[in-house]
Amino acid sequence: MTLFHAIYRLGIPGRERLYFWKVMLRTLCKCPRLFPQAVTLAIYGYHFRTICERYILR
Repeated sequence: MTLFHAIYRLGIPGRERLYFWKVMLRTLCKCPRLFPQAVTLAIYGYHFRTICERYILR
């Protein structure tokens, strides 16, 4: 479920969607066992970016 939510939020409307897909495809091709960690780190990056925009960069 988390993967689909991440794809919906980061991979379709997000401004970083090209980088998101590049990282996901590269991870699946080169080291598929690290795919869950790549998704987790992408979600962390999204979270920190939104927090920064919301509270720090006002």
